[in-house]
Amino acid sequence: MNKKTIVLLVVLLSYIATTYSQTLPYQFKNNSPFADNEIYVAVVGKVDTTHCWIDCKTGTVNLMQVTDNTITGPVYGGNKGPGANALYADCFTKLSDIPNKTLNFPRISGCRILISVQQQLYLYFFGKNGGYAAPNLASTTDPNKGIRYEMIELTWASNGLWTNTTRVDSYQYPMGLEVWGKNNYYKKVGELKKHDDILNEWKLTAPVEFQDCLDANGIIKFPTKIPSFTGSGAYTAYFNPYIDSIWDKYSNSDMVFDVGNEGIWRGRVSGEQFNFTRPADGATALIKRRPNNQEVMEGSGVMATGLRLDKVVQAQFCAAVNRHAIDLKIAGGVQQDWSNDTKYYQTMLYNWYCKFWHQPDISLDKYTYAFCYDDVFDKSSTINCPLPTNVLVTFGGFATLPAGHYPVVNAGNDTIITLPVNAVTLKGTGSDPDGSPVTYTWSQLTGAPATIGSPDSATPAISGLLQGSYTFRLQVSNGTYFQTDDMTVTVNAAQTNPGTNLALNKPVTSSSFQAGNEVTRINDGSLTSRWAGGINTYPQWVEIDLGAEYSLTKFQLRPYSSRDYRYTIEVKSIGGTYNTVVDRSTNTESAALLLDNVIARGRFVRVTVTGAATYTGGWATLYEIEAFGTPVITNTEVQTLNPGDITLYPNPAVDRLTIEGANPGTSISVFTVQGLKVLESTEPKMNVSILPVGMYLLKTGNRVCRFMKN
Repeated sequence: MNKKTIVLLVVLLSYIATTYSQTLPYQFKNNSPFADNEIYVAVVGKVDTTHCWIDCKTGTVNLMQVTDNTITGPVYGGNKGPGANALYADCFTKLSDIPNKTLNFPRISGCRILISVQQQLYLYFFGKNGGYAAPNLASTTDPNKGIRYEMIELTWASNGLWTNTTRVDSYQYPMGLEVWGKNNYYKKVGELKKHDDILNEWKLTAPVEFQDCLDANGIIKFPTKIPSFTGSGAYTAYFNPYIDSIWDKYSNSDMVFDVGNEGIWRGRVSGEQFNFTRPADGATALIKRRPNNQEVMEGSGVMATGLRLDKVVQAQFCAAVNRHAIDLKIAGGVQQDWSNDTKYYQTMLYNWYCKFWHQPDISLDKYTYAFCYDDVFDKSSTINCPLPTNVLVTFGGFATLPAGHYPVVNAGNDTIITLPVNAVTLKGTGSDPDGSPVTYTWSQLTGAPATIGSPDSATPAISGLLQGSYTFRLQVSNGTYFQTDDMTVTVNAAQTNPGTNLALNKPVTSSSFQAGNEVTRINDGSLTSRWAGGINTYPQWVEIDLGAEYSLTKFQLRPYSSRDYRYTIEVKSIGGTYNTVVDRSTNTESAALLLDNVIARGRFVRVTVTGAATYTGGWATLYEIEAFGTPVITNTEVQTLNPGDITLYPNPAVDRLTIEGANPGTSISVFTVQGLKVLESTEPKMNVSILPVGMYLLKTGNRVCRFMKN
């Protein structure tokens, strides 16, 4: 062996040793009400081609072995697991027992970080060549039934780190994922809301077909994981009308679409088989037959079979159906654009489960992994970092944290912080991995006027705030990142200040000024408004939209200052006129009032306030109004569809909905799928622009129809 060969061999061995000795730190952060000792973590995957698991307490990489199954699990319906002995792998570690809440990963593939709450999951290890048995959400006898868990998926290979959150099987708890890398790389994905807020939004907006995806344990399952979308369930043919329309149209014309790097394809149905050709080089692909609903939703069966190009086209087709991106109105032979996400989930039928997770108020920048082919046109939560340096996993996602615990903020990015406070002092500690200084500023986005002192300071003083919810932005302009875990929020009740009295500087009348004209909607029967006040004989009023019809039982009014004031409270239903339910227009009040045993029903509340006549040039300010009540739920007959000869269009509707076939002058009511009345009219053309996106029921007489609001 000559000297040159020896040198090359040494270099090669050095490269191999360096490559396989590298580790990547994954840090865990707990942004949940659960204590660290209630959260369990396990890591399973492959090192080279061997199934392994990582001991999270020691960082040791272990081969999977049947002898690891030493933990006794529950038995449901006689199911004792693959070992027939109800024993499962002892592979979980409490978060509180993981040193520095950090794991150092070796090069690994097909890896899952499993995170469960209040008890470990029960995985069965078959061994280094057989892998493991994971939780089965569709099984009623699975030992993991009822255990809440989440996961992070990752592969760290020679072409970089690939890691993601996932909603492909279910949503069980909000998650956040951040990756830093060399050359100023940074990317962040995850949920923005607290768990309860996500569940409430699902309950309020989910169409009838998807309501049962949310189970009694607070887990939202992928549709094909629940009985109504499988077997003989009511919605096993959910996508069939759309699929049939596609097969019918393209039996007589060509479908043309661009799949990006794999070029433009042209396809036509022959019999039941959809044949595709790439004109650029004559390459072919196919879908062997018309897929069923489950195959389209899951990307399984006929939608995941054949050669590489078959699977490329099947993935594109599957994604386009779930998103309803195949536009049947476009003439055959005209190229379609399936990459434009502004056209996704706009026209029924589509996978509403997927739409929900791609909403900007749910997932950061709308990135999520809601079905198997969500990575088509890069719409998934996958992060690919060529040269990763560190990763942060946040259990609980990026919802506002309690005082003293806020997420990391990175240079060129900002974070939104919402605070329920009186007056606050915000403190933060800026830091960088190499110790270099950072520059950052605070600014207020929403809420009453406030002064932010020392904008470049670590402790800007914020004053002038009433109790309420305010939003601030912390923006980093220099440095790799700003670690805000040390931020504190100090509430100082002594600084409570009503802000600027809107009635002080100019006379107003009810026709020229409306205080607090921001619409405030509620779901829990209580609300806090903005300002209402008045000067002498100039009344000032505030109108509050409760968002639906409520049976109101009491009101509470709190004035700022002890000046005398007079007021009236009026209530009206949709399309009705205001009726006075409380009249204190001749009384003089100077303190907070709780008005109980009020009998009123309606959607809109108007409170009018004037200063007492005894104060010439005097003023009165009412800084808080609360209304208490319960939503008016209709009879369950509204849930029974009986359209008769009623036709609704356009459906989905955006601004206007036309009701064709309704009797003139007949009451027309719109309800949520839970039976909450949200609109009422006698006009056959209804303005539905104020409704949130979702499924609704329309009732006129004894006829009930369903429509979608986009």
